Amino acid sequence: MRSEPSPIDTGAVIILNGASSSGKSTLAHRMHRLLDLPFLLLSGDQLIEAGVLPPRRDPTGPFAWVSQMRPRFFDGLHRCIPALAAAGNNVLVEHVVEHRSWRRQLDRLLDGYDVPGRTASHRGPAADDIRRSRRSTPATTPAIPLRWQR
Repeated sequence: MRSEPSPIDTGAVIILNGASSSGKSTLAHRMHRLLDLPFLLLSGDQLIEAGVLPPRRDPTGPFAWVSQMRPRFFDGLHRCIPALAAAGNNVLVEHVVEHRSWRRQLDRLLDGYDVPGRTASHRGPAADDIRRSRRSTPATTPAIPLRWQR
């Protein structure tokens, strides 16, 4: 008699959000090596470097990157995060959340998931906590990740 597979707990999600060249990738790779639990490392840059996008055949196309491909690519990337976590994977995401609409989408998609970490640019009490911790710690010490909050 076959036993039923054990239920899968959802994984945790850590999102490193920051400006381009702010050290997200370096921090993500270091965390990936040092975290006590296994985490999948997900980044739009990794997917692009892996060649998932169709090659451009000339400087302007034939694919409308800005108006069509780019929004679809990042919509899909955002949807991958909860899908991976729902399958029981811990997910470490290195990403530039460029638009408020992306932030709102991630808020909706990740509602109910364990997501420590958020950006210091967010307004509210948690952002104030980050600013206070930055004043009391050396500039090279990253702020302590907090819960993803709206």
